[in-house]
Amino acid sequence: LTVDHICDRLLRSFAADRLHFSLQVLRAKYKKAVEHFLEKAVRKHLDHQTAKERSRIPSREEALKKVREFRGSYNWVLLEPTKLELHGAGCHGLEAMKKSLA
Repeated sequence: LTVDHICDRLLRSFAADRLHFSLQVLRAKYKKAVEHFLEKAVRKHLDHQTAKERSRIPSREEALKKVREFRGSYNWVLLEPTKLELHGAGCHGLEAMKKSLA
């Protein structure tokens, strides 16, 4: 199954419905949709990493801001008890929090 094969089959359906598209236009629209999907998947993956798993560890203020945000990247933050420095942050719940403490 190739992109050209799928586009060719779609073009026949569009022709039957009197819609006019070229193979190039369909290919471009498909490519754009795939790129959008991959971008979204990468963002979702990054949003589900703990602070330690990210390439850049956020500051305490950044992590706390993400917890406060509606649908923020984190739903928990661990702070060192006396200096209140960031120890960990994440969004997977208790197991990820325990892992962050290890």
